[in-house]
Amino acid sequence: MPSKKRKDGRPTKYKPEYCQMLIDHMKTVHSFESFAAVISVDRDTLYEWAKVHKAFSDAKKIGRMQCQKGLENIGKGLMTGKIKGNVAAWCFFMKNLTGWRDDLPPEEDVIEGVEFV
Repeated sequence: MPSKKRKDGRPTKYKPEYCQMLIDHMKTVHSFESFAAVISVDRDTLYEWAKVHKAFSDAKKIGRMQCQKGLENIGKGLMTGKIKGNVAAWCFFMKNLTGWRDDLPPEEDVIEGVEFV
């Protein structure tokens, strides 16, 4: 979907080819935000493009899943000993890039009447 032409400000730096570039970037276990450095824009610009350009928003979603897949593969390698590395650093990375949390599940996920001994 083409964006509306702006009457003020400078022209957008957005290019449709950024969609595949973003997916490829995130597939190598890099964040959405770090893509800004690849194309020399501010990360706020990426967030704006994701709001304005549906294709870029879709690429962001696909990229996040590709990144998570790569991180999970690294985790499996760490668990099986096929990859040497710092598990704590991997956990920290997962929390930051995928939203993993240590907090309790929401109330609706709690099973009532179950007693653990």
